[in-house]
Amino acid sequence: MPEILYSCVVDASPVLYHQTMVWAWTAIHLAGIDPSQLVVHLVVGSDDRLRRDLARIGVRCIPVQPFAKGTPSCNKLVQLDSEALLSHPRVVLSDCDIAWIAPVDGHLFGGQPRAKVVDLANPPLELLEPLFLEAGFPDAATSITSIGNQATLHNNCNGGLYLLSGGWLRRLQEPWKRWLDWVEARAVQLGPYSVHMFQVSFALAMEELGARVEHLPLEYNFPTHTNRTAECSVESDIRALHFHRAYDTSGLLLPTGVARVDKAVTAVNTFLWPRFAGAWWMNGPELVTRESVHGRFRTRRYDHVTQQLETYGAHTRNELAMVLAFLRPGDQVIDVGAHIGTFTVPFARAVGPEGRVVSVEPGIDAFDLLLENLALNGVLERVRAECALVCEHPGAYRAAETADHTSATYYVSTEGVPSLECLQLDSLAANLDSHRPLRLIKIDVEGMELSVLRSAEALITEHRPVLYVEVVSEQLLRGGSTVAELEAFLVDRHYGFFRNIGERNSTNDRYEILRIATLDEGGPFFDCLAIPLERLSEEPALLSSSSR
Repeated sequence: MPEILYSCVVDASPVLYHQTMVWAWTAIHLAGIDPSQLVVHLVVGSDDRLRRDLARIGVRCIPVQPFAKGTPSCNKLVQLDSEALLSHPRVVLSDCDIAWIAPVDGHLFGGQPRAKVVDLANPPLELLEPLFLEAGFPDAATSITSIGNQATLHNNCNGGLYLLSGGWLRRLQEPWKRWLDWVEARAVQLGPYSVHMFQVSFALAMEELGARVEHLPLEYNFPTHTNRTAECSVESDIRALHFHRAYDTSGLLLPTGVARVDKAVTAVNTFLWPRFAGAWWMNGPELVTRESVHGRFRTRRYDHVTQQLETYGAHTRNELAMVLAFLRPGDQVIDVGAHIGTFTVPFARAVGPEGRVVSVEPGIDAFDLLLENLALNGVLERVRAECALVCEHPGAYRAAETADHTSATYYVSTEGVPSLECLQLDSLAANLDSHRPLRLIKIDVEGMELSVLRSAEALITEHRPVLYVEVVSEQLLRGGSTVAELEAFLVDRHYGFFRNIGERNSTNDRYEILRIATLDEGGPFFDCLAIPLERLSEEPALLSSSSR
């Protein structure tokens, strides 16, 4: 019997197929783990080509049904019922986005489960403590996150890697699933942090069992997806990289700028590069046509936006409905980060034949679909489309894109790569009609929002448009700015802040607009409506009870 089993769960998604092959290849060839120690649980519906590829390199595959509760990440709980794992004394439960540099040392397995404390305080302690109080654990021990030295609960651990021995899989089998039901029923209390219910339910199960996790050293589960890696204190060679979706369009892991970490990244990329040539999961997208409440769209079959069109009838439907309430026939709009046009098309319809939309998208594949969707919906003549990256300072940038979430593509400043077409937003003034108001600028650029705004000084000063800006603190840091800097820019230009506190995605168009004093009040991820202070009393969308 192998000393240690390594297990992961894979859903039906090309990005997870890629991650799983990285997981398996690096485990076998870099970490020296025998293929007989690897177990992949394939959720029904996964592409059979993945099973065949894994079987060829000696990895055992077990078909499983999706877990019935929680978010997609909760599918990992099917491992609690896996006979292959339950009969084994030492088990590593891991996400499939782990690149192995070295095996897990046997001495790490002891009397308690082992996992790394969360990277950041997600969920924040002020949300966790009331939840644990309600659950009957008012004295849950606290600890410090691995990044930023923030307070969190001791058992709130990163869900990417758990080491379980001595029957702990069986001990956790019932309470972990039961606490997931309990947390899911209270998801509203966690707000956007409900995506972490998998790890929160683990922490609650550990509290019920009167146990405390023994924290793993950082080098066994090092996060490469955050730009805060420089804050991590790692004193030993990296043994496992938790790369999430931090890889480029060729499938290679993105560097972090930290020498010890990038040494491991280079080792992984050097090994993987020749194996990605012609990989079937990296092939071009399969395109489909989907109907929405705002028209017809050509899109990638498995993309995140496609799922929203299919599920809700629009992309971030409630947010879009709120923004459309500010537009009138004859208006002009600029859409920065237009992707395939899920906002541009309804903008063009809202401003009518006399209005104009300038739509900017840097990704060539997405831009091609944008043009196709403009034509498909009969609004091509109202839109001027530009394939360019909007930023304050032109330079050389590389796209970091994931196969199933192309609307989240971001751009990394990189020397020695072909330069994208870059432009400043003020340069688009010549494309505007001076006789029509510039009513709105929408900016969704995955962390470069402040750079875009700084490139639009003249437009903002002259036209005083409503600004609809994505605000994600971690993404802004990745782009070289902060929420505080974004707020200062807008305050200095006399803008007030609002956000939708209703549903973000649903099958209706209702929203509820709330004024917030600071961007921090919006939370770690939201879209901000910034409205010129002198126009607050003139906007019908604000005056009509602020909701629909």
